[in-house]
Amino acid sequence: MSVFHDIVREDVQNIFLDLDVFAEMHSINGVDVACVIDKNLSGPLGESVAHPIEGVFENMVHLFVREGDIVVPGEGKRIKIDGSTHIVRHVSVEMGMVVITAEESRAV
Repeated sequence: MSVFHDIVREDVQNIFLDLDVFAEMHSINGVDVACVIDKNLSGPLGESVAHPIEGVFENMVHLFVREGDIVVPGEGKRIKIDGSTHIVRHVSVEMGMVVITAEESRAV
């Protein structure tokens, strides 16, 4: 592994997932972990979310968590984030960080 990759992995731990800097504790599938949740209205690659059907609320989130801290769900599977059930739309692992895009849909 390159020196750059080692530095990025250290930054993930020491800055991005530091509870005093960016991260917060959240319950992911019943496990409390330090992570970053970005509530966003775009898809995994910056695609716009389609306009929701009238009467349906969509909540798209991006979850950033250290690789190994949670069991990574597959696309289309359910994930519980702070007690709210979401459907996993996209998963990637990038330099020690798992990035999950998930969507909650419920009738309003």
